[in-house]
Amino acid sequence: MRRLLPAAAVVAASTLMISACGGGGGTASPAASAVLIAIPAGAVFLLVQRHLITGLTAGATQS
Repeated sequence: MRRLLPAAAVVAASTLMISACGGGGGTASPAASAVLIAIPAGAVFLLVQRHLITGLTAGATQS
């Protein structure tokens, strides 16, 4: 059974691989790193969006 890595581990490993391979030169490395960071962050946000909004609205109400 394959175990999925946490988003932070995926970003760290991917960034390390890009820098170890030379990064493709120029702006390829920063662009690839930005995409590798944005995709897991966006996925986590989409998965927990309902809980974030519930917490924000619960904290905004007065009792």
